[in-house]
Amino acid sequence: MGTGAGPVADEAPRASGLNPEGIKTSTLSPTFSYEDLREAIKGLLDGKGARGAVWGYIRTQPILLRLRIVSGNVAGHATADVRALEDRFRTVLEQICRQLTPDEYSTAALAIFGFIASVRGESMTERRRYAAEQMPRYRNRNQGEAFKKRYEPRILDDVATQLHLLEISAPLLQAPVPPAALSPGGAASSHTVGRGGTEEHGEGREKAIVYRGYAWIGSELSYRVSSEDLRQHICTTIREVEILHPDPQPFQDRYQWSGHGREDVPRVLSQGHRLLGEPFQVGSYKVYYVHFDTEFHVGDRTRIHIEQEFEDTDLEFHPFFGAPAHQGQEWLILRVILPVRLAPSTISLNVYASTDPADANLLRSDPGQFKLMPQEAEGERSGTIEWTIDDLVEGHYYAIKWGGDRTHEGPNEFYPPDF
Repeated sequence: MGTGAGPVADEAPRASGLNPEGIKTSTLSPTFSYEDLREAIKGLLDGKGARGAVWGYIRTQPILLRLRIVSGNVAGHATADVRALEDRFRTVLEQICRQLTPDEYSTAALAIFGFIASVRGESMTERRRYAAEQMPRYRNRNQGEAFKKRYEPRILDDVATQLHLLEISAPLLQAPVPPAALSPGGAASSHTVGRGGTEEHGEGREKAIVYRGYAWIGSELSYRVSSEDLRQHICTTIREVEILHPDPQPFQDRYQWSGHGREDVPRVLSQGHRLLGEPFQVGSYKVYYVHFDTEFHVGDRTRIHIEQEFEDTDLEFHPFFGAPAHQGQEWLILRVILPVRLAPSTISLNVYASTDPADANLLRSDPGQFKLMPQEAEGERSGTIEWTIDDLVEGHYYAIKWGGDRTHEGPNEFYPPDF
């Protein structure tokens, strides 16, 4: 998975286990935590504005050179040549930056880390100013500082998450490219990495180390509130992906819950998939990985089915349920299931320009309906709010929002006054 370019060796053993709750999960743990990696990546940019900070400060962050994907210690390709390790890390970092979405984030990341020739030798101040010019809504005389505060943290989150994914999944991958196989000064290569996980390279060019290996096709997301206890919620996620490489990276997903209380570990219900570790915090989101535990062929499609239970102990949940449109995604189904006593009087599907708060202006709001479901054998009757969207725009955020005509002083806008 993920980094299997170059010489192919026997697949590493697949470490797996079942926890006491029967959740399919992996017993693997990364060498370094996400927090370690984010701090190290941030350290590359804290060179006090020195020219060529990324090139000159890699050795000040030694954990980056000890990553499995960099040192090659998974398949016996380890090297003690620091220059070779630095070259390899720059190659990995550049390829990660090229895969960031949307495009302006990718260009901005390449700029601040020194991969764009016109600003490579400039100070961090100048590189941040150049990066800020790529952002659609930040044009001011202090744009470099504005970029650092508003956009740079997301880039650091995304880069560190990708490095963490490569680190945690390395024992499951085919043999990585040994550092000696990379061309000198690997970060300045001429190849391009396809966003969908493909790689383009000719003879003499280095192969992609970092690639996704799958494409998003569609998502079906459901959020259900229990009729027996309004604090008990369950989220069901079905992601359809198409395999683009025989050894794809683990699938990466994330969520953000507005409630507060018990959050169960996501349960993988589909065959051929397995959770890697447990969710971890990245900014305001929690991220988790799912390993493709079955051999797939290029062109195969598979559906990853995940369930997660929540208990809103502190009654803080807000009536809002949504998801972004990923590159290449063809369809999205959003569904909310509520007991009839929570039947909302106002329902809308809101479309936002971006998931980033700086760009999250509302583009449109379409009214919706609450439709009663057939009566179940026992318990209170429920109803659904549902949308199927097949005209997705990459980077836009689609969300169901609902509310009621409550003027009481209840716990919040979601729970009834007698709860």
